[in-house]
Amino acid sequence: MFFLSRRASTVWLIGVLLVAPGCAGKRKSEAKAAATKAAVAPREIGKIALVNPEFGFALIDVDMGFAPRLGTALKTFPHGAEPAPNAETSILTVSRERRPPFIAVDVVRGLPQKGDAVFQ
Repeated sequence: MFFLSRRASTVWLIGVLLVAPGCAGKRKSEAKAAATKAAVAPREIGKIALVNPEFGFALIDVDMGFAPRLGTALKTFPHGAEPAPNAETSILTVSRERRPPFIAVDVVRGLPQKGDAVFQ
C-alpha cells in the first residue's frame, strides 16, 4: 500500500482546494453567458395574417407550440428581412383573444403588413 506523508497530503489537499473553485466558477460563468445570449436573441414566433388599421389590431399566425403571454411586446419586420435595429415595421402587444393557430395583438406603433415576420 502507498501512503502519503503528512506533508505531501497537506500539499495535495491545498492544491485541490485552490483548483476546484476555479473550475466551478468557470462552468457557472459559461452557463450565465449562454443564458444571456439566449435571452437576447430574437425568436420568430409567426407571421401577420390580417391587419385591421381602423380598429388597431392584427392577427398573427403563430408557429406550433408557442403562445406568448398576455401583454408581451412583439416586433414585426418586413417579410424575409432579418431583425435589425430600427428596421421594424411595428410594435405590438399580445391581447387576450386567441383562436389557435391565431392570436390577436394590439398595434402600439407603426403599421404591420400581411406577411411580416413577428419576433419576440
